[in-house]
Amino acid sequence: LTTFENSSAEDPDYSTRLEKKPNILVLFADDVGTGDVPGYFQRSGIVDMPNLQKLVDEGVTFTDAHSTPLCAPSRYVFLSGNYQHRGQRYPGLWNLNYKMNQFKPGQLSLPSILQDNGYDTGIFGKWHLGGKIPTESNFKSGKFYASKNSLLKESGHDWSKPIEQGPWDIGFKTSVITTGGIQSPPYAFFRNGMLDVEMDEIVTWTTGNYSMNEGVSYIKTDGEGTIEWDSSAYNMIVANETLSYIETLQEEEPDKPFFAYLAMSAVHIPNSPPDTFLDGSPVAGQYQNNHLDALLELDKIVGHMSNSLDELGLLEDTIILFTSDNGGLNGLTTFSDQYGHYSNGPLRGSKGEIYEGGIRVPFTIKWEGGKIPKGEKRSNLIGLNDIFRTICGLVGINVPQGQAVDSKDFSRYIYNEKSTYGLRKYLGAWVYFDSRLQFESMRYNEMKLVRSYQNSTAELFNLTADPSETRDVSSQHSDLVVKMFQRIRIDGPCHDKGGHFRVKTERKARTFRYISCYWIRQKRTEKRCAKFPEAENHCHYSCAGRNKQYCAKDAYDDQKLFKIFTNTY
Repeated sequence: LTTFENSSAEDPDYSTRLEKKPNILVLFADDVGTGDVPGYFQRSGIVDMPNLQKLVDEGVTFTDAHSTPLCAPSRYVFLSGNYQHRGQRYPGLWNLNYKMNQFKPGQLSLPSILQDNGYDTGIFGKWHLGGKIPTESNFKSGKFYASKNSLLKESGHDWSKPIEQGPWDIGFKTSVITTGGIQSPPYAFFRNGMLDVEMDEIVTWTTGNYSMNEGVSYIKTDGEGTIEWDSSAYNMIVANETLSYIETLQEEEPDKPFFAYLAMSAVHIPNSPPDTFLDGSPVAGQYQNNHLDALLELDKIVGHMSNSLDELGLLEDTIILFTSDNGGLNGLTTFSDQYGHYSNGPLRGSKGEIYEGGIRVPFTIKWEGGKIPKGEKRSNLIGLNDIFRTICGLVGINVPQGQAVDSKDFSRYIYNEKSTYGLRKYLGAWVYFDSRLQFESMRYNEMKLVRSYQNSTAELFNLTADPSETRDVSSQHSDLVVKMFQRIRIDGPCHDKGGHFRVKTERKARTFRYISCYWIRQKRTEKRCAKFPEAENHCHYSCAGRNKQYCAKDAYDDQKLFKIFTNTY
């Protein structure tokens, strides 16, 4: 018997709207900050974006939406409804390998649950969640990752077979993807898991710029790919693949709703704007540099998708959600700030950092048929992991118990800013460099605690009074610092919770005993973690297995770490 948690479908207002389930289109940008797009800060961006402005005017925009600091972890967070460390690897799985994708066995994705409830599902663009390389039957490797430079022609790899543990395996019926966007090899598309190029058309690309049919293609890292690879055409290709999927579904099963996930490369480096867009309008050279031109292309994609849905008669019945995988790029990377364009507005930091510029992202949702308010804003804290339960809430689907454990349903809040019951108060974020956890943060309403493992310090910021995170107020709120650190220990990947917790005994299903993480790690740790599933939620460090390598050496010692963290209070 499957049990379910409450969802918004129980609300009579929802059941009225859900006589027919709506379509869902997710427009997932890459490295786009809140200063890059309309709806957030005045005079931070210089690119004219009429289509994104229209989306803001016709939907609800969230001003305090958050991701992880980097690409791959955010994609797992969005699709799983979990914090990133609940996946196979704490920092995330980025590339194809010989083992797995980022989802653990038993974890359900958003598309898999939607598919189980009547949806057709498709992903188009950047995958970035790992997957197992298909190999010949006698192939053996002692390595986890294959060489990125020779993924396609490596001896023992068998590309007559599909990628294992790819999009199909987590619930996408249709997929046209690149495994790492435009920035890393292989420079080729995979269609429904199969390499979409003949082996005799594969070449080795070297770093540089190449004149191609649609514009200048940029290769950032040496590696194999199709001879026709053109990074400037990437976004137009995946946009057209998305629309082709939608059109085919309308012809074959017009009453079946779809979930289409369009994962664009805009505006990840190497910025590769095409000479002209699909409608013939110019793109490259319209602004001072490629980054700004890439933002122009992003806006054109949003308009193209929306207009195409309108032409197909699907716009009213489609939820459109626009967001990004992390904060905007650093001005030293884009050089756009010298022209008065600030990708993260006044926020501190950028992509890859724990500060707001690295993890605060644009987020706008529109649904004409669902009567979502137009032109309104919401200021409550949300995370990309909350999309899972919110989408399910909007379309009247129950989430199976034990899934999307870090997701909060904010669907009612979309409709009414006063409907704040059950909204998120806490949200954590983690930064890994050099395969080690370096920073972590915890939000509690408007307060944000930043923990540095590099120098064992803490900072506390009031984001309402100080959105740029310039004034550390930790010395004025010692009790709050302690409270928020305790929350980090509860939610974070590299801490064991203190005290004892209840577990079921082996002999009788209704008999319980109490154990501690200290007891778990004394001996036979791996067996004890496996024997008591409850331990994984309490002993994040002790039961981390190989993921311990990503944690600080003394992370398991709660008391020691707590004293270091709070030594000034």
